Amino acid sequence: MKTFYRNSKRERFVHWTHLIATALLFFTGLTWYWPWLARLIGGYRVTMLVHRAAALVFIAVPLIMVIINWKGFIKFIKEITHWTMVDTKWMALFPLYVLTNTKTKMPLFEGKYNPGQKFNGGMTIGLCALLGATGLVWVLFPGLSPREMVLLGWLHRMGAIVLLAMLGGHVVLGSGLYKPYRGMARTMFRDGCIDEKTARKIWPAWAGEATEVIEVKEDKKASETGGHVA
Repeated sequence: MKTFYRNSKRERFVHWTHLIATALLFFTGLTWYWPWLARLIGGYRVTMLVHRAAALVFIAVPLIMVIINWKGFIKFIKEITHWTMVDTKWMALFPLYVLTNTKTKMPLFEGKYNPGQKFNGGMTIGLCALLGATGLVWVLFPGLSPREMVLLGWLHRMGAIVLLAMLGGHVVLGSGLYKPYRGMARTMFRDGCIDEKTARKIWPAWAGEATEVIEVKEDKKASETGGHVA
């Protein structure tokens, strides 16, 4: 069976570390509203230490990877910021597609990422930057006026709420819980590959450029039985 190599080890590493850091940040952040949660991990002081340690990972790992792979980052930014009328039409039809995917024909878009991923990616980067910046200012400049601290706290919490909503949709689609996206989880949580059938369903144009941007890997079972992958 033909599979396409979509996400590198580096991309999967960043995804995993950010996933863990984000989960810890959301949990420890909830103690602001429900203080009793802090007791589950040793009290308020421990909670704040965990929050700041997770924040360090949340900020540092992506920055380090951007420095290491600057050209790849620039290419990614160019791809998710390249927006066309087709992308707009795709986004407008997406809610209907979610409800009746077998009856809704989506327009053919170009590139590695579908319009939903572009929107989600751009929003996520912006919200993460907002959370990181407001958190750093809060820690590094404790002498700010009460009004400024309140504003920072409000921006931080609102950013976290919007990010949580964005990630909710990302989890449903990325985990493959939504039937048309079944098999997506493999691209980030296993070997970075995706089978041809799913790839052509989710990213038809990208999958159609196999000779240019896709590495074809031989399925293990086919290899054991002497099968051949074109």
